[in-house]
Amino acid sequence: MAGSSWRALAVAGVVALALAGVAAASNTGTFTDPGGDSESSPDLTTVAITNDDAGVVTVRLTLANRSTLGPTEGVAIGLDTDQNPDTGSVFYGSEWELDLEGADATAYQATPDGGYTRVAPPPSYQAHLSGSVATLTFKASDLGITSGFNVHALAFDNSFVDLAPDIRTVNYQLQSGATAPLLNPDRRAPIDQAIRSAGTHGKAVELFYFSLDGRGETADSFVVYKGKKVVKRLHTALADTNPYLLYSMRWKVPKKTKGKLRFCVNSVDRAGNKSNTSCAALTIK
Repeated sequence: MAGSSWRALAVAGVVALALAGVAAASNTGTFTDPGGDSESSPDLTTVAITNDDAGVVTVRLTLANRSTLGPTEGVAIGLDTDQNPDTGSVFYGSEWELDLEGADATAYQATPDGGYTRVAPPPSYQAHLSGSVATLTFKASDLGITSGFNVHALAFDNSFVDLAPDIRTVNYQLQSGATAPLLNPDRRAPIDQAIRSAGTHGKAVELFYFSLDGRGETADSFVVYKGKKVVKRLHTALADTNPYLLYSMRWKVPKKTKGKLRFCVNSVDRAGNKSNTSCAALTIK
């Protein structure tokens, strides 16, 4: 997806999904996403994956509301090629994102800071939309895939993203009957980013932020300051945290509190890894 690697959206619901394999040297599987949850963006409903004995992977993304893609619209798959959410990008550990942006097949690769950078597509990567189905094909070895990968799909425009599944990923194995490797203990800290916010005294204000964790689960803490004085401390319990989602913490601003404040946020994941502390301006009128 063009632009910043930190991307905001609204995502509703959590769906438990699994791939169904067939007994063959190659493999195939399908998972679904509820229709009607995409607002303005293309609406993903089905993700179907197959591969042949030569290791060529084909991913078909069915859209409920598009037969063409505009220049600012697209679909993509995030690929965790080492099947480890604690490496690669903060978007569930994906090392690669393969996109169809308008009519262009593009590729993004994970950077050491957990984001993505646009790169030349792998030699075998092709993508096109026909009818309501986007077909993305690539050779597994071109992306360093040896046995399988974790995958999630997304469809987007300038204001919204629809994901499948709605949170985390689905595992796919090149050979039917194979299983994903066991995960090591999680030693990767989440990454937080506070976003400039504003509100009115005496009313509830939304403190906007991202909490980005490869395994998608954090507890978040907030401190509101006026100068060096602590005005308020707030906390959330450990819960699912989607790295594509712009979150907010509600705070009822006291009637006498006005002016330029700031708030800071930090998170901890289930394993106890602590994020950075990120701060942003908070203006109260």
